Amino acid sequence: MIKQNYQKILNKLITNSFAELEDYKIYILEKRIKPKAMVKYYPWARVILVNSKVRKAYSIPAFKGLLAHELGHFKIFKQNNWGWFNVSLDYIHYLLSPAYKREVENEVEKIVIKKGFKKQRDLSHNIKLK
Repeated sequence: MIKQNYQKILNKLITNSFAELEDYKIYILEKRIKPKAMVKYYPWARVILVNSKVRKAYSIPAFKGLLAHELGHFKIFKQNNWGWFNVSLDYIHYLLSPAYKREVENEVEKIVIKKGFKKQRDLSHNIKLK
C-alpha cells in the first residue's frame, strides 16, 4: 500500500461510513509508534497515527478495519460532545484503568460491527507487526 493512499482511504471511509465525522479535520500520519494505530485529539486537528510497519503488512481491507476502529474512538468523542480537555481527561483514565480501557475498546468494537467492518477489523487484529 502506498503512503499517499492513506488519506484517500480515510476520506472515503469517512464519507461512506462515518458521515457524522465529516466536520472533523482528520489527518493520518505514519510514525514509529508501538501500537498499530492510535488517535490524537488536538484543539486544532484530529490525527490518526499509524505504525510505519503497517504499510508493508496490511492489505487495504485490513487497513480499512484498522481505520474504522480508530474512527470509532472519534465517534465516541463526538457523540459525548467532548472537547479537547475532556478527551485529555478520558485518555488519562484510559491509560490508568485497565477496566475502563476494556470498556472503551468494547464500545469501539460495537461501533465497528454496527458500521459493517467486522470482517475487515478481524483481518487487522490477526496481523502481527515485525
